[in-house]
Amino acid sequence: MTALQSQGFIQSKYDYSLFIHRHDTDINIAAVYVDDVILTGTDINRLEALKVFLHKEFSIKDLGKLNYFLGIEVGYTEEGIILSQKKFTKELINSCDFDVSRRVITPLPLNIKLTNSDGALYHDLEKYRLPHVEALHHTLRYLAHTEGQGILLKATNNISLQAFSDSDWASCPDSRRSITGYVFLLGGSPISWKSKKQNTVSKSSAEAEYRAMAAAAAENKNIEIDCHFTRDKVLEGLLQLTYLPTQQQLADVFTKPLPSAQFQKLLSKMG
Repeated sequence: MTALQSQGFIQSKYDYSLFIHRHDTDINIAAVYVDDVILTGTDINRLEALKVFLHKEFSIKDLGKLNYFLGIEVGYTEEGIILSQKKFTKELINSCDFDVSRRVITPLPLNIKLTNSDGALYHDLEKYRLPHVEALHHTLRYLAHTEGQGILLKATNNISLQAFSDSDWASCPDSRRSITGYVFLLGGSPISWKSKKQNTVSKSSAEAEYRAMAAAAAENKNIEIDCHFTRDKVLEGLLQLTYLPTQQQLADVFTKPLPSAQFQKLLSKMG
């Protein structure tokens, strides 16, 4: 870290492993994880000089163009950069003694409801029941037949930020809490997403959606703060709220199992 900072790189306040160097219109970025470093930027000469400096300081090895990092495979096309985890997915499937030959095209069956008490206990495991294991089988089959899918980071000059947020209402049979879902797209490519059960029970679908909308901007604990936080960001011009019909709501993917056609349609819009 000190070595990078001595070369004019500034450590990000949002991710301590990220270092950024700006000069005029050029930007160079270094991402550090233990003893692995990724370098990218617009000033090739400065990056080459940085590699020479780091080699003198630490005797580094230049592995060339990035192809694999922290379990993520990196591919390159004319449309952009593709991030995938095909190798990791294969290892996961091989480590499970399940038959995944039957093809499924959604992560979970439509209208599935998992509870703490429904179904027979699975062997001698006290916390897991047969419906839970069947749902796991379904998810593994989905992974097995979509292992080649990845995230496309599009090569585009249109670097606009979009956020999609949604919620179901009281879908958990045990707690009646709702599920928040959101996804952020930068330049049309997903960069952040979440599917999470809300901390409290919402008394209406509108309240549940307010909580989901606020979660896409920041995590808060009660509905009053959520409403005012979102409203303030709109008034400041930092958020622009737009109504979306269900057929176009990308965050629906993260709130509940969808029909296969709708799931595939929304998935295709997320790069």
